[in-house]
Amino acid sequence: MSENTIKEKLEEYLRIQKEIHEMRKKQKEHKNALDSLEKDIQEYMVNNTLNSISTTHGEIILYDKKTSQTLKKETMIEKLSDELKNTEAAEKLVDSILSNKVFTTTTKIKAKLKKN
Repeated sequence: MSENTIKEKLEEYLRIQKEIHEMRKKQKEHKNALDSLEKDIQEYMVNNTLNSISTTHGEIILYDKKTSQTLKKETMIEKLSDELKNTEAAEKLVDSILSNKVFTTTTKIKAKLKKN
């Protein structure tokens, strides 16, 4: 490879890296704007008891997302210590751990865009 060729490749590489950096910055700005819009739309839908809103470009759907929290080591140690005092502890322990698993429900919205 000639010195001019490698210089061109380096310049092209650096130009692309700069473009990617700018795109990521723009993506972050868009994401922040989208988060703010989602919050406002979600609040409007909840306050007006709407499950969905249709527009000419698509539909916005309000839904609940259920997620479980992870079990902490301290919680598991506490439950093991409390339950393992007899031979029937294994089944009780599993039931206890599963029954103490905490679920959180978050209300979200999603867009269903119409295809052109």
